[in-house]
Amino acid sequence: MVRFDLATETMQSWQIPSKEGIYSGLIRHMRMGNKGLIIHQTATNQIAEITWSK
Repeated sequence: MVRFDLATETMQSWQIPSKEGIYSGLIRHMRMGNKGLIIHQTATNQIAEITWSK
């Protein structure tokens, strides 16, 4: 996952870990959820919620 900060014009990236046999692979869709980011992973047709801490 990559974030571009407009104020500093810098990029930051994080690897989305695979869990329970689900490879994060290519992400087709993203939406904000109640606790984090909801992603749709194409290879396994799974959805997951990505959360983060400060």
